[in-house]
Amino acid sequence: MDLKHGYAMCILFSDFEDRGKVESLKGRQDKQNFYDLLKIKLKGLTNCLIGRPLSDRIVAFIPVNEAENINDIKDKSVKLGKRLTEKLMGSTDIKFKIGIGRVYDLEGFPRSCSEAYLAAATKTDGIIIHYEDIPLNLQSSYDYNSNIENLFLNSIITGNFNEAHEIFKEIFVWLNSIYLEDIDRIKAKLIELVF
Repeated sequence: MDLKHGYAMCILFSDFEDRGKVESLKGRQDKQNFYDLLKIKLKGLTNCLIGRPLSDRIVAFIPVNEAENINDIKDKSVKLGKRLTEKLMGSTDIKFKIGIGRVYDLEGFPRSCSEAYLAAATKTDGIIIHYEDIPLNLQSSYDYNSNIENLFLNSIITGNFNEAHEIFKEIFVWLNSIYLEDIDRIKAKLIELVF
């Protein structure tokens, strides 16, 4: 595989917290079974690299030919997401969303990962969404509420880590929507949040 250019595809588990399976043995087994199935289906559709499952997502790197037109790549990536969804839907009961980032060289892969996660975390009706297809009104609707930091802190203090995780996701999505090209500012804001 030529790994010089590509995009990230983020498969975000959308119902693990709702089903209370995050920490359970059955939840981990379900996630592993889903990962094994995803790996077979996605590699059957395209050349790719697939990372190990994280707590709420799986990330894949899809290499592309740098000579291809960006719009053609975007259309192909969405079609790939649709074909993958069709193959997975009949084989699993796990609910998921697929977010797709823009094409970058290998050094820009973390940026594509952030975009893919932001797309998958966007509250829309569709299962597959490309970062460039996030409606502008949704991007601007991530208004930062200063009370959210207090809610985050209170959740940690009271030991409600599932709620803290959800609130942190909201903060992270907001930071990505505001500072999308400036990873250093996102890091600085997260460090500020930790303090």
